[in-house]
Amino acid sequence: MNPGDIAPMVVGVTLIVVTGGVVLLRPLVRRLGDLMDLMIADRRRDRQPQPLADPAGSERIVNLMESLDDRLRRLEDRQDFTDALLGGQPRDARTLPGTQSRPPGTK
Repeated sequence: MNPGDIAPMVVGVTLIVVTGGVVLLRPLVRRLGDLMDLMIADRRRDRQPQPLADPAGSERIVNLMESLDDRLRRLEDRQDFTDALLGGQPRDARTLPGTQSRPPGTK
């Protein structure tokens, strides 16, 4: 076999393989793409927020949030009272343990 005949043979085999791959795989890839588009559209449709069925439900949520806010305020007041009773600093002036400022050169 002549070494000059190898290059045209490689080009011909590559051309046949690529053409065959495109002819055989293109319909499969198209169907797969269509399936993926349908799946994405289905997920988007499921993720869209649904309107509240009744306004009483949203009113109940607002009342619940106000109740939780009130309870949290009372809990903060109790915590501040306990800290003051135990001789602690007010909540705004507290720092994390070990982060108090020290003069330079002291350990």
